[in-house]
Amino acid sequence: MLAKEYKLINISLINCSPGWTNKAGRQHNIILINYTHLRFGLTNHGISAHQKALTVSGNFKLMQQLIKNYLIMSTTYHSNGRVKWSLGSAYHENGRTAFSLGTAYHENGRTAFSLGTAYHDNGRTALSLGTAYHSNGRTAFSLGTAYHSNGRTAFSLGTFYDENGRVVDNKSFSIGLGRGIQMQIIPTIKITVYGRKIN
Repeated sequence: MLAKEYKLINISLINCSPGWTNKAGRQHNIILINYTHLRFGLTNHGISAHQKALTVSGNFKLMQQLIKNYLIMSTTYHSNGRVKWSLGSAYHENGRTAFSLGTAYHENGRTAFSLGTAYHDNGRTALSLGTAYHSNGRTAFSLGTAYHSNGRTAFSLGTFYDENGRVVDNKSFSIGLGRGIQMQIIPTIKITVYGRKIN
């Protein structure tokens, strides 16, 4: 493989295994490079693996800077100074995990989202099998219609309504599951943890 084929693909995949582009054009993350695997042998292009390692190391400073910039931008903090988001995981102000490895958690430690089902911080189901519910148990969304927690229609046939039944010029409808965790229902189901989509 030639040096120009080495390409940093997605700097957000920091925990993924290293790799290179292949002949088919599939590209893989090359952030982490294991030089011990490149020390001996020939590549299928006849370039020694050692030469390949030296060629990549010439661009390593650029990769390091890109990684550093990504880490700075991706790490956010709560007002109390504790980490909010870092390296794909989120945390509450009390230090407890808010999101990790596909599962979201409330401040009290209860599950907020897992395997397609969402829950309020009081333990009640918020989303299951396409139907959404408010924390008081009332239906929030079913069969294309959304409802406020007081039972009034929030969205129907392309029109949004406020809690008093008046037509409003909204573009979406969401409900809170707990501190920092929101579930957008209209136009699509989207769960966010401190502003970042997780589902």
